[in-house]
Amino acid sequence: MARGTGPAEGGVIIFSGASMKDMTISQYGNEIWKTYKIENAIEGVQTMKVNGMDAMTGFTNMTMDNKDYVVRLVAIHHSANSAYHFLMLTPQAKYQPVSEGLQRASYSFNKITQSEADQIKGREIKIVTVQSGDTIQSIARYMAFDDYKVERFTALNGLSQNQTLRAGQKLKLVVMED
Repeated sequence: MARGTGPAEGGVIIFSGASMKDMTISQYGNEIWKTYKIENAIEGVQTMKVNGMDAMTGFTNMTMDNKDYVVRLVAIHHSANSAYHFLMLTPQAKYQPVSEGLQRASYSFNKITQSEADQIKGREIKIVTVQSGDTIQSIARYMAFDDYKVERFTALNGLSQNQTLRAGQKLKLVVMED
């Protein structure tokens, strides 16, 4: 889930996927709509293609907490039995200025090749033992991020940035998968 900031303040995008065995993309979209318990009927349903994949979209206008929103679903048929979807909740007053960006987000969905998939490396948590002389900064430099290494390391371990470590202490470190 991503929350909007700036011009999209108050908006939310949910990206997820599910099985669509024995369903069309429109049937999948209707099932997803029900799953999110959206009381209003889906309107303006259209089928389309997203990067060569069958897709559908639809929307409704609704009020929550005395605020008007546009709820839009974009569902994309990925493979034989699987689909993915974007559910976008946008304050109605902000919908028009951000609608192009929301469309770009959903149209950015694409399949990757097996070669591209093989190159993806995930991150994992490694438990490290503090050695004599180690500092937060000396350990945090091994965090598998380009920025905010110390901040991420201290948040992950519940430490303050000026805390002294003690030899033998066990800490978590985010590293790239082997």
